[in-house]
Amino acid sequence: MTPYMSVWLCVNGMALNPDRSEAIFRGTCRQRAVHSYSNLAAINITGCEIPLADHIKILGVDKILSVDNHVSSVSKCAQYHIRALRNIRSSISEDMAKMVACALVGCRLD
Repeated sequence: MTPYMSVWLCVNGMALNPDRSEAIFRGTCRQRAVHSYSNLAAINITGCEIPLADHIKILGVDKILSVDNHVSSVSKCAQYHIRALRNIRSSISEDMAKMVACALVGCRLD
């Protein structure tokens, strides 16, 4: 895997930043049961140690390709902003409240 990855990075003019990279093993339940990666803490790609994660935030998926963690995170963020909006609701008009709610919550849902 390492030679292919280093060639792909070089051909595409990219460099691996190990401080901002995460790896995840994915596959069907059967494939993950056959390969025991649970005892690994990191994988080595082009000489860089990349930590293994249970889910990857930027992709919004976890190791079984579920979006449960991502949905939970987006929901918590939206609830936080709606609660904050309630604190200033009496000071602004209804149209302004709708506009602020759409701006704060809608962009996270998109």
